[in-house]
Amino acid sequence: MKPELDPREIRTLQKIKTALLHMMASRIDPISITDLCAEAQVTRPTFYKHFSSVAELMEVMSKETMEDLEHRIVIEKKISLQEVDYVELPSNMVALFNHVLENRQFYEAFILIHPDTPFTRYFKATLYHFVKVGLEASIETGAEISVPSDVVINFMTGAFHETILWWMLEGYPYTPREMTAMALRLSINGPYQF
Repeated sequence: MKPELDPREIRTLQKIKTALLHMMASRIDPISITDLCAEAQVTRPTFYKHFSSVAELMEVMSKETMEDLEHRIVIEKKISLQEVDYVELPSNMVALFNHVLENRQFYEAFILIHPDTPFTRYFKATLYHFVKVGLEASIETGAEISVPSDVVINFMTGAFHETILWWMLEGYPYTPREMTAMALRLSINGPYQF
């Protein structure tokens, strides 16, 4: 277990993380520890007390963000597709879009500006698990699928990922609830209205 950090260390870590996001958003590449420390207004020994490299810092930030997202998108209540209500939307789906919006600076830096970071891989893996668990819950409550589940899971993972990228690139033109309702409709009915 990690030792408890004092408030000053917490502020220092936040300054380092904020500086990294700012530098990534400014498209500074490569990011040196010297430049990062100058941006964060901390010394190199302070940085090295917590991280061995910028890559490790990025890895830590990626894992923290993914852990937070994973806790928020757990299915609280399994419902059948017949019970889906576009007013009372599934809270885990709304939480996915809320998380992206609430952490927009992070997602934009790590996915849009620097898509080659490990975070993109973690995010896709989390979306894959999110879709897989959702599909399994639908099947458990009586839904039947017309193609193999691995095809559905990979297709929907790509659809969610690309839709989130589009949403970010367009400047978040729809609320998280609107995005959830549209994603849910597309997931159940496709783009067609019956």
